[in-house]
Amino acid sequence: MLVLKVARVKKGWTQEELSKKSSVGRVTISNIERKGIENIPVYTLRKIAKALDTTVAELFFSEE
Repeated sequence: MLVLKVARVKKGWTQEELSKKSSVGRVTISNIERKGIENIPVYTLRKIAKALDTTVAELFFSEE
């Protein structure tokens, strides 16, 4: 999912850094960035959004 990658890069973080800050596996983050959020639990999306200081809606459902 491009928006996730943009938000992560704006923070200057690698996938590994986001993984550590969100307690979500790096492979999961990579899969979300490449394939989207299908079959990803909401609690996982919340952990990523919280680490990036945003909301799930802004991060994953924004029209931007």
